[in-house]
Amino acid sequence: MEVILTELAENHKKITVTVSKEEFLSERKKAIKKYQKTAVVPGFRPGTAPESLIVKMYGDSFGINETYEKAYKAFEEEVAKNQFKLLLDPVAEFSPEANFSTGENVTVNFEFGTEPEVQIEITEIVSEPLYAVQLTEQEVDEEIARLKNENKNVIEANSLDEAEAFEIITHTHGHDGNQEPEHSVTYISKSDITDDKLQEFVEKFQQKDEHINVFDYLLNPEDKKFDNLRSSHHFHLGRMVKFEEIDELTLAKKIVPSKTFENPEEFKQFLKKDFEEQYNELSKDIFLKKAFEFVRSKITNLPMDFLAKWWNSYEKNKNNTPFETISGSLVWELTNSLINKTLARLLDLQVSWENVIDFYTEQYTKTLPEDQLETMKPLMKNYVEGMLKDKKRAEQMFDRTYEYMLKNALVSHKTNPFTVTLTQFREILSNIN
Repeated sequence: MEVILTELAENHKKITVTVSKEEFLSERKKAIKKYQKTAVVPGFRPGTAPESLIVKMYGDSFGINETYEKAYKAFEEEVAKNQFKLLLDPVAEFSPEANFSTGENVTVNFEFGTEPEVQIEITEIVSEPLYAVQLTEQEVDEEIARLKNENKNVIEANSLDEAEAFEIITHTHGHDGNQEPEHSVTYISKSDITDDKLQEFVEKFQQKDEHINVFDYLLNPEDKKFDNLRSSHHFHLGRMVKFEEIDELTLAKKIVPSKTFENPEEFKQFLKKDFEEQYNELSKDIFLKKAFEFVRSKITNLPMDFLAKWWNSYEKNKNNTPFETISGSLVWELTNSLINKTLARLLDLQVSWENVIDFYTEQYTKTLPEDQLETMKPLMKNYVEGMLKDKKRAEQMFDRTYEYMLKNALVSHKTNPFTVTLTQFREILSNIN
């Protein structure tokens, strides 16, 4: 076999494997003999039909598969010799001049794309700032006050004078069919309503007039706290209500029912740690996003002509979707794969199934009380191992574990994160968005 490598364009190549007449006819002869041993042909005992009759009945298909397999092996050897990293499977085609009866002009063209070289150093990737968020005592108090306000006890009011707010029950879709509509509650306080329209609103509310346009009565209809009402399919008018303040330990039972706190200070320190963990995870996510964006900017010269040919081959385009329609999403997917490979190479990152099991076991047990960990951890590990038997779910779990380990590996290169308060971090977030 003769093997010729041709550069078609940057990261777009072709390997042509030419099969001599003698090689093809030899493979063809072997294929016919193999089939002849078991062929059932009318008028002949099994395995006795003459070769000429078998060829006449079944045409020139003999030897093609065997020849292709040999040609593909030659292609793989050439790829390995040149250390090419294939972007996708090659597009393989026999030459249109090939004569499978005589063995003349039998060549296989393997057209393929290679991964672009990404010249980058880890120091460049981690040059973006990373923020370590630490809440001040005042910020913790403010967060507790916010949570207490959001979790007040709601009590039905007996009169308008006693009422502090009006309950609106919003549904995400209609009541048709068997699906129960999801609902949430929005409270409109008296202070949210314009003074000159308060009485009219109250009358319609008490009459349960659900054709009312609530936003016509509001002082600030664009307020974010009315987003649920604005996006709902429809709503129902509920009760006039008043609110009862709750203390820290009652709040603790509401939002952390699995844990018991001895005093408000213990709950306060728990919240401080929890908030800092949440915001620092967000900070890491932003840092990781910036790192991905930086690597993405270095990935250029994808072989678009090859991608178009690949899309239109192998029945990938069964729905006759034009390449132009899917090219953006295909490039995005390929680029993400290259980003992951680049970062994994630079960080020497390897993810095993043991890593996946450990990560998910930790996720499922982290909220359990300490006195249950010893008993529950082996059970959770067995549960995770069972989940991994589902191939699709296992791939998703592997990807999530990879993202977690990648984030930590990148963050480990930042030995000097900027310490900021929650207020400062929120200001940073507003500028990013």
